[in-house]
Amino acid sequence: MFAQLYQSDVQETAGDVQSTTQSTNMQSTVSGMCTSRRYVVFLLIITYFLAGGIFAHQCPQYTQHRMAEHYRHMLNDSTKDRHSKSLCHENKTDPSYIVFTHIQQDAAKWSIFYPLASKLPALVTNIVLSTYSDVLGRRLVFIICLSGATARILLFTLVIWLKLSLSYIVLGCVIDGLTGSFTTFFAALYSYISDITLPDKQRTIFIVLSELIRSIVITCSSIITGNLISQVGFFIPALVSLFVELLGLVVAICFLPETVQTLSQNEAIVVETPSQTGSRTCRCVMRMLGRISETLKFYIEKGPRFRRRKYILLILGFLFFGIPGLNRSVIETLYLLGRPFCWSSDKIGWFHAAQTAISASCAMIITYAFRKYISDQLIATISVVCVGVSYIIEGVANNEPVFYSVTVLTAVSTLPIPMIRSLMSSLTPQDKQGALNASIGFVEGICALVGAASNNTIYSTTMTIYNGFVFFLMSALTFPSAVFLISFIVLTRLEKKTQTEI
Repeated sequence: MFAQLYQSDVQETAGDVQSTTQSTNMQSTVSGMCTSRRYVVFLLIITYFLAGGIFAHQCPQYTQHRMAEHYRHMLNDSTKDRHSKSLCHENKTDPSYIVFTHIQQDAAKWSIFYPLASKLPALVTNIVLSTYSDVLGRRLVFIICLSGATARILLFTLVIWLKLSLSYIVLGCVIDGLTGSFTTFFAALYSYISDITLPDKQRTIFIVLSELIRSIVITCSSIITGNLISQVGFFIPALVSLFVELLGLVVAICFLPETVQTLSQNEAIVVETPSQTGSRTCRCVMRMLGRISETLKFYIEKGPRFRRRKYILLILGFLFFGIPGLNRSVIETLYLLGRPFCWSSDKIGWFHAAQTAISASCAMIITYAFRKYISDQLIATISVVCVGVSYIIEGVANNEPVFYSVTVLTAVSTLPIPMIRSLMSSLTPQDKQGALNASIGFVEGICALVGAASNNTIYSTTMTIYNGFVFFLMSALTFPSAVFLISFIVLTRLEKKTQTEI
């Protein structure tokens, strides 16, 4: 039995070496042709996340603003004209404070509807689009995602301008989800990066660099949103985000080069030409199902034991880190709008800007300065632990200095996800990158969906008892991620020990 197990490990190691060699050769060929197009994908990152960042920061605040308008008639004459910030400071037994509590609870409920409307359809769309990007190309996926995001922001802008029902925001989120939402954009982005980089430290650095650009853009969007809302209201920021999103769509259509060049002419015709017969339609459907099934093979297909276990441990680490992490800014915004902080829009914007800027700067410093001495998986593990502790501090914070101290621990919060993505990408052949990122995007959609539903529901339910309780739950969900990453480190060392014995 032990002999068979040892022989299985030997075969696995040989297969890994051969696959890695083939993957490196293929990526070397692609990388040499793709230097200039990196700048175009940077422009896409800037436009997509600037527009999306403005929307993400503005939407919960606008929702609370609309809820405040709805409840305004319930206030007496002496408090009717007060800003919601003054209501926030009322005594808990005052009727005005009770109204403000209802405002926050209803805003939190709407904050559940938005991601549900977007992420549920995106779960299916992401698998189809991301997996098929290995055939149809990355550029088409970018165009589809940007089209849906543009429609979402357009509807949001119309809601603000015409005072339409918030249900139209939900409709915009549904359209965004049907075109893939941010999970599919991420999948296309990282597949694109895999096309133009080698599967080593170069890829990790490039992924972290894209995260740095994204963080800088989100920082700017936070500052822009907070200051514009305070000075000119909600409509102008929405209009700015719509213009930026349209610009990104034009860039994707007109200037983004394609990286997928693996199809023969006959294969391209089968994929792109509509089938006129039932048999050809059946073949197309089976081809698509086969592509979709590729997303599962990383985790269930029999083969090299070490590699499959690595995939499973990394995706579980991603899952438990992403559930609380992907919805953190929304919960923090609602938390800071309420007691005991009662922050204004511009103050929240500056806080998120500082938090993101510090995190992005530390991410780049750590990536370049310490990766020679510390492995990617160890950096990711330490970062996850720091983020878990930061949730606890947020939960117990009852004054501004304590809450500001959270930015020290969240300085490494942007590292785990790109590190995990890079590790998984390095395990994967070039022609399977789209399928891999589709599977990661599916899990990312689950994280966003479950996190938004659970975090907002718990915050809405427990805010009258202890409004920081939701952060304790987020912390409890984060620490298992560190356990899975530690297990990955142990498995990697065991694999190296096996190779040494061979």
